[in-house]
Amino acid sequence: MTIKFGEFGAHLGTRFIGAIIREDVENALPNKEIVVIFDFKGVETVSNNFADECYGKLTSDFDKSVIQSRIQFKNATPFIKTMFEKSISNDRLEYA
Repeated sequence: MTIKFGEFGAHLGTRFIGAIIREDVENALPNKEIVVIFDFKGVETVSNNFADECYGKLTSDFDKSVIQSRIQFKNATPFIKTMFEKSISNDRLEYA
C-alpha cells in the first residue's frame, strides 16, 4: 500500500490531513502481509503536528517496532524523516 503524500500538497501541516492518512494506516497495519509505503515525492516540508497526527499517534494502538518495521519511507528528505522519528520518540508529546 502506497500513500502518496504529494497528492495532499507540498507543505503538510494540518492535523486534519494527518488524521485522514492515519486512519488508512490503522486499517492496513492489522494485515501483517501489508507494508505501508509513505511516498513523499513532491513534498517539501511537514510540521510537527502533521507528523504526530499521521504517524506518532499510531503508537496508541501499535507497538513502535511494528510501526517501524511495517512503514517504509520513500523520497523523504532528512528533515521529513527526522520529523517523523521525533513523533514516535519517547518524548513525542514535547513535539505535538
